[in-house]
Amino acid sequence: MSSTTTTWSTDTNTKSGSATTFTDTVSSLRLVGGEGEDAILRLFADEGDDNADQWRIVSQASTNKLNIMSFASGSWSNVLNMFGSGTAASQYIAIQAGNKLYLDGAGGTTYLQESSDGHLEINVGTTLDLTAPTVDINSSTELNIDTVLYDLNASGAVTIDSAGVSIDSSAASNLTTSSGALTITSAAAATWSTSAGALSISGATEIDLASVIIDINATTTCTIDNTNTSNGVVINAATSGGPVSIGHTTSETTVNDNLTVTGNVGIGTANPLSTSPAATVGMEIMNTAADGPDQGGYLRLASNHSIMTAGDRLGILEFAGAEDGGSTIVPGARVQCTSTVDWAGDENSANLSFWTCDANANITEKMTILDIGNVGIGTTAPDYALSLNQDGAVCALSIDCHDDAYSNRPMLLFRKADGTEADPDKVADDDILGQISFQGWDADSSGEFVDGAYIKALVSGTPGDDDMPTELSFWTSADGSNSPTQRMTIMPTGNVGIGVTDPDNPLEVNGYVQIDALNTSLKLKSGTTANGIQLINTGSKASMYLTGQTLQFFIDDTADATEGSNFVAADAVLNIDGANQRVGIGTSAPEYDLQIGAGAVPSTLAFGDDSSNQQSKILFISSDSNKNFALAYNFNVAGGFEITRSTAAGGETFTTPDFTVNSSGFVGIGNTAPGSLLEVSKVSGDATLELSTWSASDTDSGTLIFQKSSIATLNTFGDGAGTAAAETLGRIEAWGTTQDNTAADDVAKLSSYIEFANDGASREGGVPGKIVFATASNGDDANAQPRVIITDDGNVGIGETTPGGRLEVDNPNNVDQPALLIDQSDTTNNPYAISILNSSTGDSIHDDSGAKLTYDGTFTNAPSTYAKKENIQEEEIGGYIDKINTLKLFTFQKKREIYGYKESGEKIWEDAPRYLGYILDDDSTPEELISRDRDGNIDGLVADRGVAFLLAVCKELTAKVEALENNNE
Repeated sequence: MSSTTTTWSTDTNTKSGSATTFTDTVSSLRLVGGEGEDAILRLFADEGDDNADQWRIVSQASTNKLNIMSFASGSWSNVLNMFGSGTAASQYIAIQAGNKLYLDGAGGTTYLQESSDGHLEINVGTTLDLTAPTVDINSSTELNIDTVLYDLNASGAVTIDSAGVSIDSSAASNLTTSSGALTITSAAAATWSTSAGALSISGATEIDLASVIIDINATTTCTIDNTNTSNGVVINAATSGGPVSIGHTTSETTVNDNLTVTGNVGIGTANPLSTSPAATVGMEIMNTAADGPDQGGYLRLASNHSIMTAGDRLGILEFAGAEDGGSTIVPGARVQCTSTVDWAGDENSANLSFWTCDANANITEKMTILDIGNVGIGTTAPDYALSLNQDGAVCALSIDCHDDAYSNRPMLLFRKADGTEADPDKVADDDILGQISFQGWDADSSGEFVDGAYIKALVSGTPGDDDMPTELSFWTSADGSNSPTQRMTIMPTGNVGIGVTDPDNPLEVNGYVQIDALNTSLKLKSGTTANGIQLINTGSKASMYLTGQTLQFFIDDTADATEGSNFVAADAVLNIDGANQRVGIGTSAPEYDLQIGAGAVPSTLAFGDDSSNQQSKILFISSDSNKNFALAYNFNVAGGFEITRSTAAGGETFTTPDFTVNSSGFVGIGNTAPGSLLEVSKVSGDATLELSTWSASDTDSGTLIFQKSSIATLNTFGDGAGTAAAETLGRIEAWGTTQDNTAADDVAKLSSYIEFANDGASREGGVPGKIVFATASNGDDANAQPRVIITDDGNVGIGETTPGGRLEVDNPNNVDQPALLIDQSDTTNNPYAISILNSSTGDSIHDDSGAKLTYDGTFTNAPSTYAKKENIQEEEIGGYIDKINTLKLFTFQKKREIYGYKESGEKIWEDAPRYLGYILDDDSTPEELISRDRDGNIDGLVADRGVAFLLAVCKELTAKVEALENNNE
């Protein structure tokens, strides 16, 4: 089967392009509507800027009609209707009532039209000529000619003039001319109708319906069928003219018509999907006109029935398959575009949604891209640049990294710059660099998400080159409030404040620190302003004194330590200032809620010591309705730091850490033995890492960044930092577990990955990128291999690591399967396999050999020149007449034109047409006319050889005629 190509240009909002399909069996372009929905193919010519440039083909779900519709009037109107219910008796084609079928071009005087009283009117400008030798009216048909005048003119034509001519028959009636043209003309309205059977218009070579409207009524099917296997069906191959549209004028919600194409379809290419081994069914759009930002292959799905209103669907790209042996086609996924407002002027916004089918055959919307650019996964109304939602399960975002190199890690990055993306400016003091917000819904109905808590990173100082002073603050909302209050702050200096927004010391706490124990109390009461406790042993003493509102702790190791001696305020180890609510360790005059040390002596707060493997734990206790938290070391994880919730609300049993940092510095969330710098795990559920940005600014987003520098120092750039060609910059990997014969041998194994790399050495101000998609094959000990490559120049390779074009498909392993396969098994209602729309004067198809299909539909073989031939010798003409006489002629019916099956399973052939032709075989076919495959079997007739063969026959006949003439002389 040959390939065909077509190319078109679209408006400035779209791209020009082409698609190509190729197959040696059957291929098609198939648009499948959802259950109860229509399928629509929109066609735009001349950039689609005028109503008359727009046509569409609509397959109606409710009526099983195929409608061809025009938008010339500003709204969709039917031009041609086709209907078929599976039987010949119920198939018909109709034009709309009042429409005309012109035979001499649009606006001419010769046309067919249904009259107001239901008759077929044949209207001609002057004379209605019947040029066939005879007009055959069979015995069951009545011919009524009223006021008839027979006029045998000079050309031999018969003219019938009358007020009306009626041809009626209870069976099929034929109006046939064996040669030449059939012309029906009328000065007034003419009607051509059949009360039974079908109206068939056929020609030996070509039927020209120029500027003709064919109206197919609601119960008629129109079939355009090309039964000549050596030629295709060409629609609108002229150098000029309007577009070709297949559409429907009724509401799109009732359209369910199908356009089916057999074989590969090429738009803009002569060899669609022809890379060996050839694809079976497919479509390729190729732009051969030019390269540039406004070029490239382009496929448009459009709706032009009337002005778009909010909620109108513009188009669907659906992926479907057979769900049973009966080839019941059901959708598995779809991409759908829907208008969001009533369109007018520049207001033409639309959403794009992605749908998939679950295990219960329910196809639902999974991802949405709003007209403003917001992306929603699990939600149809994302409020932010990326919104993730999960009903009935945990909604999480997982970022995993598995690599021995310490610098290769998952990373959650928040970046902020003033100015614009094209011209960023330095951030300023108090600019928010990033925020993690925690929100909850505040009512069962008519509620909204309100802030419960958030973590904020804020510029705290004046930024400069390689200088970004930042503080981190933690905010929570109290009961009865939706406005979080700053609870904890980490300053650029590392100082931590709890209840203090600007701590000047390593730890400042504003408020009470409570440690709950047994219900016991220690009470000291004195009648004076001073009260205390002393601990004394040989050579040392310790005391705790409450003086006024100050509680002081003393240690004295002097040799003369006696009770009540050598204690002055300046020597207090611990001072608690009740009046100012301050605590001082190593200072007698604390200036802050908790102050450790004084002067230049370093201050340290430590748990445990290096003499033993101690366990340390800090508990955070809440009300009995909430779970408590423990901050612990070496508690549940040996040598590890952990954050653990209590097993029950209000409980103090902490056995399952939620957050772990092991002795190697690896962090685990839900995993006490992390194998990487960060490992997020979940048992019996999805482990998800979520990046969520809640901001009205378009530049704020949740971003996952992989960064690579060739300098092995954190956050360092400079000479030698540039990444090299083929250097891996980032990688996303998916691992599974092997199923070995011995269960103990099962191990984790890389299944697939996406790799980001330099496609060349880094350049001045740029890094050339490459993306590699790799999968492991279905086999033992298989490793992931690159399958798809996207290079720095935008070329895509499938099976090809160095694509030389926008898309290059290869089969590197030479397996017994096509490099690109497009499957179509249904050719019902498909008038042709390939259509070429060529409005230019350039060739529609061109082969490297020189063979081509011109813009006017003329096919020429490769030029017959000396340059393409070897061992040339002039042929002695003789014996070719005998060879051609060996060809046997047959009449036959084609297997593809079976009209059904009887209950017994027998094929129904009665209504299939019969053809005259020959059958190629080794006994009767001259070897000069055939081609053979690699096994020596006949696989086709070579057309250009047939021309040479017929030329030889003609020359031989000429010689015989000359010889006869000489003998007669």
